[in-house]
Amino acid sequence: MKKYLALILILLLAGLGWYLFKPKTIQKNASDFPIEESTKDTVKIQDSPEVWDKDVASEQDTLLKQTRRSDQKTQLSVKKIDQVPTENMGLLVSGEYEVSFEQKTNESNRILVNGVGAGLLEKGEMPVHLTGNSLYTTQKKGDCVYGDGTFTVREKTINGSELVDKTISEFPCSGRTIHFFENGDFVFRQSGEGISLGFQFYDSQQQLVNSYLPESEDRISYVDIYEDKLLIGESPTTGDTLNTFVLTDNLGKILFKKKLALVGDVGKILASRSYVALYVYSDFPKITHTLMILDLSGNLVSEALINGPVQNWTFTNSIEPSLLIGYPDHLETRNPKTAEVINDWSFIELYTENDIRSSRSDNYIELVDFVALDGRQTGILFSQPVNGNAFVNNLIFIFSEEGAGKKKFISLENSSYKPQIKSRHSDISVMLDGKISNYD
Repeated sequence: MKKYLALILILLLAGLGWYLFKPKTIQKNASDFPIEESTKDTVKIQDSPEVWDKDVASEQDTLLKQTRRSDQKTQLSVKKIDQVPTENMGLLVSGEYEVSFEQKTNESNRILVNGVGAGLLEKGEMPVHLTGNSLYTTQKKGDCVYGDGTFTVREKTINGSELVDKTISEFPCSGRTIHFFENGDFVFRQSGEGISLGFQFYDSQQQLVNSYLPESEDRISYVDIYEDKLLIGESPTTGDTLNTFVLTDNLGKILFKKKLALVGDVGKILASRSYVALYVYSDFPKITHTLMILDLSGNLVSEALINGPVQNWTFTNSIEPSLLIGYPDHLETRNPKTAEVINDWSFIELYTENDIRSSRSDNYIELVDFVALDGRQTGILFSQPVNGNAFVNNLIFIFSEEGAGKKKFISLENSSYKPQIKSRHSDISVMLDGKISNYD
């Protein structure tokens, strides 16, 4: 009997010792801490949340935010990369062709078609427009300021990886600025000392078809081209209070000529398939920024005060477009019919969603360019210039007018030269320090 009592006593003592000295455990709920598998072992959890290490708490908070953001965004991956000879290359894209070229001044620059060498251009010759398999170049020779220099326009046909001259025309180059329409027609804006020469329109065969002479060349403030339309903004002359806006087609036919009384100066103008946008700045009696939307007959559709100076803007590529406006620190979309805001994002917000930290103390971010994509989408390129010779935190945001689904982004490498973005249908091409990357 004593043996049984002793055995029971030993068992009781063993149980009491295990209870007193057993390892402490804390019940954790996985939904409270959605941490990636590779990081679970590195996160220390204390008995009381009030005494968590601040660095650990910050890490947990970051992981939570990353997990939540990852449910709302998509990172697009590259499908093809083409290497080019030098870092500072120009890029033109149209249809099935991608033309890259050196941009050295007054030299014979190398040119490539779809990544394949297509020879050398003439000294000073520079590609400026590509439509289908037609490449247009310009070249200035001689003294274009005071002398008898010439301005040469060439149309080259792309045949495989070869370039064949199709049309070559020479013009006096003094005071000439050239703008190309989508189909290869072009217009010269001409000016000279004390002489107003206006605009001369040429068809794709480089034949003069029309001209437009403003009341005074000094009045021309802004010019914008969209596909087959030219928009001209003319500031008031002395004693006049009216700004004049002229919209023409690619052959110089005037679609409307409208005089508007504006409180302020025209800062930017923008043409599109359906509307014309005017940005007006005034500093008296107080600083104001005004957006005006006209239809293609010159009638006022909508008007609104906006949030600041327009850095860059575009209409989306659809039948009923939205207006995308880039300010110095944020991006917004507006309905042209009402000028009301539809969406608004700060640049820093878009960077934060991609876990990008600003590399500048002032958080300045440049909206570099827009490109139109199929499916009512627009690609928007952002970059941060730093130290005068680098562009960091390069990022593309894909805006969709559908407004539903995940946000789409493309994170790019840092670069020594400002990145370039081009598009064809739903594809995006990016020139970045000696290589062209394609995304779809």
